[in-house]
Amino acid sequence: MLRVSQLDQRPLWPRPLVRLFVASVAEPPLEGQRLRLNAKLKPIHGLGNHSGFNSERWLLGNGVTATGTAPQWQPLGAPPSLGWRELWVLQARDVLQTLPQAPLLMALVFGEQQGVSKEQWQQLRDVGIIHLIAISGLHIGLAAWLGHLGGRLLCLLPVVRRLGRYLPDGSALGVALLYSALAGFALPTQRALLMLAIWLLGRWWRRRWSLWQIWWVSLVVLLLHDSWALFSAGFWLSYLAVALLGIGGLLWQRASLWRLQLLMTVGLLPLQLSLFAGVGLLSIPINLLAIPLFGVVLIPLGLLSALLVPLWPQGAYGGWWLCDRLLDYLMAALAWLSHRCDSWLWLSASTAGSLNLLILALLAWRLPLGRGVSLCALLGVLLLVVQPKPAWEVHVIDVGQGLSVLVRQGARGLLYDTGDAFPSGYNLADAAILPLLREEGVRQLDYLIISHNDRDHASNWQAIHASVPVRQLFSSAPLSRATQACRRGAPWRWRGLRLQFLAPESDVSGQENRDSCVLRIDDGEHSLLLVGDLPDSEERRLLAIPDLLQPVTWLVSGHHGSRHSSSQPFIQALAPREVMHSAGYANRWNFPDPQVTARFFMQGVRQWSTSDQGLIRIRVWPDRVQIDRFRARAPWYRHLDAWLRGE
Repeated sequence: MLRVSQLDQRPLWPRPLVRLFVASVAEPPLEGQRLRLNAKLKPIHGLGNHSGFNSERWLLGNGVTATGTAPQWQPLGAPPSLGWRELWVLQARDVLQTLPQAPLLMALVFGEQQGVSKEQWQQLRDVGIIHLIAISGLHIGLAAWLGHLGGRLLCLLPVVRRLGRYLPDGSALGVALLYSALAGFALPTQRALLMLAIWLLGRWWRRRWSLWQIWWVSLVVLLLHDSWALFSAGFWLSYLAVALLGIGGLLWQRASLWRLQLLMTVGLLPLQLSLFAGVGLLSIPINLLAIPLFGVVLIPLGLLSALLVPLWPQGAYGGWWLCDRLLDYLMAALAWLSHRCDSWLWLSASTAGSLNLLILALLAWRLPLGRGVSLCALLGVLLLVVQPKPAWEVHVIDVGQGLSVLVRQGARGLLYDTGDAFPSGYNLADAAILPLLREEGVRQLDYLIISHNDRDHASNWQAIHASVPVRQLFSSAPLSRATQACRRGAPWRWRGLRLQFLAPESDVSGQENRDSCVLRIDDGEHSLLLVGDLPDSEERRLLAIPDLLQPVTWLVSGHHGSRHSSSQPFIQALAPREVMHSAGYANRWNFPDPQVTARFFMQGVRQWSTSDQGLIRIRVWPDRVQIDRFRARAPWYRHLDAWLRGE
C-alpha cells in the first residue's frame, strides 16, 4: 500500500492510497520510505460475481481507491529508521520464535496476521470465533479495563491520591491507545478507541451519556474522519454488535451471557449471511466457552506480556508460553471438531433470503406497528418459496483471464473448465467457483469437463473434485485414471438437455488449444456452444464436416476472444444470437480483440465480456429467456471505471 503525494509531477491532496504490484523487488521498501515509480494505475476492479470475495468493497473499506503495476521502484533519499512499533514487533518476534502458536499470538497482540495459515483462519471462521483473534472493540475494551484497574491501584498511593478523579480513566485511555498503536491503528481499533474516548469525555464533563448517544456521536465522527469505512464489513459488524448490546440492555435489566450471546447471534445473522453466505452451527456454545478464555486469560496476559517485552523479555516469554499452551489446546480441539463434523453451514441465496425475512418477522412482531412488518416479511418468504424455477441456467463466471461456465438444473450442475490458480495460493476455485456453487445450491456436479490442460482452464479441477461430488470427469487430457476422453460422438440426454461433443475427433494429448473439447448443449429450442481455446485452424476442420455445426443461440467465444479464433465463416455458420467473452479486466492481450468484436458486430450479434459485465447469467423458462449481467445492476463501486467515465 502506498500513499501518493505526487502524480505526473502534480501534488495531490488528500493523498490517495494505492495498492501497487511491483514486478521485481529484491527487498521490500520500509514503512515511511519515499519512492519514485513509473506505474500504470487503474480504478479498483475485482471479480464481478454475486458470490465470493468482494475485493472492491474490501479495498474501499481500507481506503484504497486505485490499483496499479510498476516494473520497479526507485528510493528517494535514505531509508527511514525503524519506528518504535517496528522495533517492538521485531523484538516480540525474537521472543516468540520458538512457540508453535506464535503467528496467532502476533495477530492477537500486534495485529500482524501474515503468519496465520489459511487452514487456521478457516477453522476459526467455521466455529465463529475469528473475531476473537482479529483485534477489535473487545480487545480495546479489555485493554482499557486493565488500564483502569492499574489506575485504581495507583490511586492507593498517597502521592497520586488527589488525581483519583482522572487517573483511572486516563490510564484506561492511555493503555487502550498504546494497544491500538501496537496494533497499527487498524480501522476496528480506531472505532473502538473513538467510542471509548467519547464515553470518557462524558465522564470527565460529568455528563451521563447513554450508550445510544455514544453510538451516534462516534458513528458521525468516524464517518467524517473516514467515509470509506462505510464499505468495511468490520464497520457494520462492530456497530451492529454494539447496537444489539444496547437492545439487550433495554430488554433485560441484568442479561445473562447466554441471552446476550443468543441475541448477538440472531441479530448479526442477516448481516453475516449477506457477507459470508453461511453460518457457524456451533458458534453459540463455542463462543460461550471461548469469550471467557480470551477475555479473562489470553488477551490480558498477552497484552501484559507485550508490555514487558522491552523491559523483561524473559517474563514476556513466560506469559506468552502459557498463552501458547492454551491456544495449542484450542486449535487441536478445533481441528478434531472439523474432522468430526462440518460446523459451517453454507446457504443458497434463496435460503438465506428466506431466513433473513423470517428473522425480521420474529424480531418485529413485538414492536409497535411491527405485526404489519412481520406479515409482509412472511409474505416475502412465501413468494420466494412459490416462485417458478427456470428449467435450466447458464452462468459464465467471471474468473478473470480464464474460463469457467456452470450449467445448472436445480441442485445438479455441469461445470466446463475451472479457471486459473497462482503460486501465491490465490485460486479461482475458492475466489469464485465454489462460492457460486454454494449460493446456487448446487450439491452435485453430474459432469466436470476440462476442455484442455492449460492452467487458465484446468488449474482447479482437483480442488473442485475434492469439494463437490462429481459423477463423471471429461477432458481431452489424461488428468487422472477416472478421466473419460471427450470425443466426437453421438449425443446423450441429461435431465431434459441434449449434450454432444463435437471435437476433438481422435486421441490427442490435451496439451494444446487445438485439442479443446467442444460441447454443444440444447433443449430443442435454445442451444449453447462451448469451444474452449479452439483456434481458427480447427474451426475450419469442423466447417468441413457437413451438418456438424448447426446454428446456436449462445456462444462462449474461443480463446477469450483472441483474433486467432472466431473466424468469419465460423460465426456465419453458427449465427449466434449472443456471444460471451470470458476475459480478464485490462488484460495484456487486449482480449476480446477488436477484430473479433468487429466480426460479431458485422453479423448483428450481441456481445458481452466478463471483464466489463462480470458474471453473465442466462435463465431459461419454458416460455421466456432472461439474461442478467452482474455489473448492470451492481452498485457504482462494482463498475468504478465506467462510473468515473460517466457511463
